[in-house]
Amino acid sequence: MAPSQKQIARLVDHVYGPYPDNVLLSETFPAIGKIPVLRELQMLCDNKPIGFDETEYIIKPPVNSRLARCPEVVFSGVLEIESLDWLSEQGLQYLDQDFKDYDSKINLQHNLSNLSLKNLYGFRKGEGSRINVKVVCSKMLLAAYMTSTKQFETLIVYAKEKKRKFAVHSLHVSTFQMSRNFLDRYQIRAAIVELKETDPNNTPTEDVNIEWLINRYMSTIVPRDASNRIIADPEIEFGVSTERRFLRHISRADIRGYFASQAEWILANQLAASSSNSKNARLLDIPQWIDFCREVRKDRVDAEKNGIVWGLPHGADVDLKYSEGLASTLAKYGETQQFWANKLKQPFGRKKIAKSRPRTLSPEIPLPIEPLPLRQFQYDSDFSEESSAESWSSEPTSPSIPVPDFCFQAPEIPNGRFVWHCPGCRHKIDLLKMSSDNMDHLPDDTVRILGGKSWKVKDEPIQRLLRQMVSNHYKTHLAAGKVELVQTADNKWYLQDHQVLKEKASGGTRVKEEAFDGDMVQLRRSNREPCPKKLS
Repeated sequence: MAPSQKQIARLVDHVYGPYPDNVLLSETFPAIGKIPVLRELQMLCDNKPIGFDETEYIIKPPVNSRLARCPEVVFSGVLEIESLDWLSEQGLQYLDQDFKDYDSKINLQHNLSNLSLKNLYGFRKGEGSRINVKVVCSKMLLAAYMTSTKQFETLIVYAKEKKRKFAVHSLHVSTFQMSRNFLDRYQIRAAIVELKETDPNNTPTEDVNIEWLINRYMSTIVPRDASNRIIADPEIEFGVSTERRFLRHISRADIRGYFASQAEWILANQLAASSSNSKNARLLDIPQWIDFCREVRKDRVDAEKNGIVWGLPHGADVDLKYSEGLASTLAKYGETQQFWANKLKQPFGRKKIAKSRPRTLSPEIPLPIEPLPLRQFQYDSDFSEESSAESWSSEPTSPSIPVPDFCFQAPEIPNGRFVWHCPGCRHKIDLLKMSSDNMDHLPDDTVRILGGKSWKVKDEPIQRLLRQMVSNHYKTHLAAGKVELVQTADNKWYLQDHQVLKEKASGGTRVKEEAFDGDMVQLRRSNREPCPKKLS
């Protein structure tokens, strides 16, 4: 009798193992260019949980660290076996026997599925089901996160056996709790890299300090969050993303605290990279960042005295007595205190910053005053209907066409990357993985360039392609807001609001009416006394 779907589902949902990777996996696994994915990654050191905060040190672990006492770290994770070719001959035997044993465990003797792994997977590509196993590996090298151009947002871990690398999809809760600083550090570092790469003024590294980072963050990253939906139903994502989000106020102190929480690690990272020959190793001016680290220590103490937690790494306490020097703090991230003390004494070619005098203008020239732009608000249609123009008094109004702010910005891809992410939804354009549908509509010169290996993102044909594909995608955001981009006969473009055109075609605007127990009455939106019109 053939097994039921319920029996197969129970066999497939189970996670088998754990198995050592050198026993379970084939010597040819994974295929060249493929990176297998692990879920629920967990790390152990001396059979106790450990996180990336205590395994990813700069240069070498501190003498008193867990990793120095026990350098052997193992990690395990759930791996979906896509093909039985991934398994070694011995691994296939072990897994097949465990599969049958679990079948006997969950089913009565007379109701066994009698399935084997080969029958479960089928004999053709795409047939059958897949099972999950827990694989155990010995860790080597440092994990890579937000430093690679190919897998920028993917956490990569390396195993000693065959020097395999795995992409981490999710972390076990114990590992995550002990990895939060690691994740924050490299996210902040990636933010600094992005702010520098997208800087239109190409500010030299000697001028990159905390104030510059705060100004760039406030002008670049904060505005795009207004239209970004982190959590959204995919079915209504386009419609939701056209509505502006009204987030809490982000102050400069918030951004300063964001960088302050990992300021010492950033300093250690830059000091260690200062001897590198790479032109991109230095991200900021080290002398000014040293001053910032010293300011942060005082600010943390002041905040603590006022009952506020500010600028602290996860799990850290405030050093109220200043018992640790800066070199001692840096030694927590690797090497020794003397090593960092020598690094801090190195000359960095610091420029003398002259004290700037207040800028004064001639009395005859007035200071330029720019009027503040009118802010446009959008409200949830579930709670209020749109009001017509005549239902309001003659107060100043802002444009009513709901166009997201990001639609007015030219698409940009930072240097060294090849993926454009839409600021308003989860759509992305990967220039390295173009679909056949997209390739069919590309100009011949662009297809020829993309097929080669020497093109750059900044090349004009690639930029034309990117702008065209982004424009086509933005039309979905405009359509969700009932807006259409129309081209006139003289090659000019303008936005067409379907609702306005519909009202004009119907001969005027509509005033909202509601029914009560009495007669039909007209409702006014304003609570002011009606003002009679002046007769000419």
